[in-house]
Amino acid sequence: MGIEKGPGSELGPVGPRRSPSAPPAVKLPRGGDDQWGEPNRSNLSPRTPMPSTSPARELDPVTESVRAFYEQYPYPSCGAPMLRTGFDARLVAGHAQECRPAGKPLSILDAGCGRGVGLLTTATLHPSARVVGVDLCRAALEDCRAQVRARGLANVELVEADLLTLDGVSVPEGGFDVIHSSGVLHHLSDPAAGLARLVDVMAPTGVMVMMLYGTVGRRGIRRVQRALAAWIDPDAPLAERLASSRLLVEEFATEDEDCPWRAAAGCPDAEFVDRYLHPNECDYEVPELFDLVEKAGLRFLRWTHPEHWSLDGVMPEGPLRDTVEALPERERFTMIEQVARPENLQLFLCKAGNGPRRLPPPSDWADQLFATHPEVCFEVGHRSLWKQPRLESLHYRLRGGEPVLLPPGPLQRAAHILASQCEPFRGSTLMGALAEDGVPEGQLLPTLVELVERELVYLPHEVELE
Repeated sequence: MGIEKGPGSELGPVGPRRSPSAPPAVKLPRGGDDQWGEPNRSNLSPRTPMPSTSPARELDPVTESVRAFYEQYPYPSCGAPMLRTGFDARLVAGHAQECRPAGKPLSILDAGCGRGVGLLTTATLHPSARVVGVDLCRAALEDCRAQVRARGLANVELVEADLLTLDGVSVPEGGFDVIHSSGVLHHLSDPAAGLARLVDVMAPTGVMVMMLYGTVGRRGIRRVQRALAAWIDPDAPLAERLASSRLLVEEFATEDEDCPWRAAAGCPDAEFVDRYLHPNECDYEVPELFDLVEKAGLRFLRWTHPEHWSLDGVMPEGPLRDTVEALPERERFTMIEQVARPENLQLFLCKAGNGPRRLPPPSDWADQLFATHPEVCFEVGHRSLWKQPRLESLHYRLRGGEPVLLPPGPLQRAAHILASQCEPFRGSTLMGALAEDGVPEGQLLPTLVELVERELVYLPHEVELE
């Protein structure tokens, strides 16, 4: 295939409970906080629980309370599709060394799909894949079904099921190739059992995208949770607890950017209750996370945002940094966590028999297949001169980060080509296009190497291109 040049396009309650002798919590009228002269948030008013569409079954008390919670405030607040982390299954699979066998249909499980904001995009981008969404919240599933019907997606199956059992989920032969579990396991009564069940249905060559709450980065949220738990009657209806909580949060909010009360005050209702009034959650530090992963028979591949776990911007280069870089993975990340304070721990995992991708040596890259990285957004600045367009500037953003300006040179020329490249290509094809554009032969392979290092391109498994 050829490469065309052209302008780019963008692709249990937390904290102390109120003692019986403490003053009663504030009780607000049922109608919502607009009765107090505050903005009307009725667009996310609590819903009436929906009847189950699945066979009757027993749930443990924690699971039942979590389901009832989300029936009132389905999550997230916005049901529109979004490009979540790991939305492209080809890229996700490319992080692991082993890939699914040729001829095995791609299957994707969204374990805790909610209203489908990530599932809808995944299903749209992979029309030949089987995409299964599982959730226990009937209201969220109904929202997702409506979106699926509106978009005419024939490759989606939605199942009301408990993640601790996955009863009712039809597992494909060989298991699921990609599993998403984002912000779900830490709300289960037994996160380790839930993770083990996901491992049971995961293909030997499968990759899991998992997000769990981080203890260190959520300390501000914990402060708000504990204050609300001390003040609000835990037995009051959720809508009343939300309204009372809004009053307290807005009272303490300041203009300080790091003020946890300010962050809480700006949350939509569904986000607010999920963060501050949830009936059950836990969080993890890096050592606990790695223990959980290893006990489940999984292996760490990489963080979804490795730039957040780098020493760049944390420590200057030198002997001291070298000693930190030399630490084992777990210890190094434990140290960085205390400095970077990530609110969420989000990572790619594979089964113990698989491992991180080992790329062939660059000397063999001419014959390798490459693709433009789907998490990169190019911003190309053109000026239209008389009978001659001029490339003025080229920036790129990786995973929604800050724009990076590429100065004139081979790398900028390569990125200009990639900005409009939506099909896979051989390394030799890109290097040939650069040679035609005047890049010296000695700079062709180094340019391709830098594109891979910057994650502007990646090497997909060929089976993912079938």
